[in-house]
Amino acid sequence: MKNIEIIISFLKEPDTYWSSKGNLVIENDFEIKPQDFLNYAEIDLQNTYSHNLINTLSNAKRALDCQVDILLMAFGYYNISKKKFWGFPKKIEIIKELGILAPRVLLKVNKTRNLMEHQYVKPTLEQVEDFVDIVALFIASTDKYIYNFPNDLQIENDSLENFWIDFSNNYKEENLTITVIHKDSENEELTINYKDSGYSELLSLILKIGNKN
Repeated sequence: MKNIEIIISFLKEPDTYWSSKGNLVIENDFEIKPQDFLNYAEIDLQNTYSHNLINTLSNAKRALDCQVDILLMAFGYYNISKKKFWGFPKKIEIIKELGILAPRVLLKVNKTRNLMEHQYVKPTLEQVEDFVDIVALFIASTDKYIYNFPNDLQIENDSLENFWIDFSNNYKEENLTITVIHKDSENEELTINYKDSGYSELLSLILKIGNKN
């Protein structure tokens, strides 16, 4: 879509910045939250029954999966991920495209759980502790996209004063609304979702501008 290409070009300008923003909380109907699963994992880790490490690892992985699903919800990919039965690597690939912290170590540490579930190998205490720590760090670093999602943004560039962009994330409808505000002509409004070319790049650029600010 030509309009998306023009907007992406504008967002790539080095002096583009958020001139104003609001925030929203990404609501979900999950009865058990990521932090709940992480708390269960910590409780299991402190116990001494024979399968405590297995339970710890399982609950930590549930915390990770739950956090990733809420992030997909925030960025408009949750329903397609369920419909297409995306596995964990595919979900992390999308999150990486958006520029959200998702280090490769997450994929590596997921192998520990896969060994337990598919090859029936008991994890070591060190493996489990590392997994829990990494999941805790991942949740802490990405909670800002769930509880303080940047929304209703006004994005400007002082060297391009004839227009600016308003951005809104309609995460419940799984689309973005982008309005190009022109000083001397009619405004242009564009609604896009994950199906549109440039969607993930546009989102990642908007977040990158915020991090730069």
